[in-house]
Amino acid sequence: MFDEHYKDGSFAGEKSRGFRLIGLRLGILLAIGVVALMVAGYLKWSKASLHDRLMKRHQVATAYYDKNFFRNSNGVYSVGYTFIVNGKRYHNNDYFKTIPTSPEGIVYYNPDDPSENKLQPFE
Repeated sequence: MFDEHYKDGSFAGEKSRGFRLIGLRLGILLAIGVVALMVAGYLKWSKASLHDRLMKRHQVATAYYDKNFFRNSNGVYSVGYTFIVNGKRYHNNDYFKTIPTSPEGIVYYNPDDPSENKLQPFE
């Protein structure tokens, strides 16, 4: 009896409700996008900071590769390596598209904390 209708048969307020829902969805997507960019930036800069620390003040050691290499579904190999600093053995993994052809390589490490290390890429 007191319902207001538009010429197309929709109720009053029905269109504005639809626009509010669209705005809400866009707001949620925008918030997710901002959070994703923040996380991606943090991951990029944290790796870069480790790389910068190692390149500014680094020591070099001989790395001995593990005999087993694991390949993931993207064709990237996990290469395990071990190196020794001041009589202590350190082990880490790095990821490459090919497997090493020699049994040893070069690792760069932070002299203050050798657990911060990076394997030199190989061909």
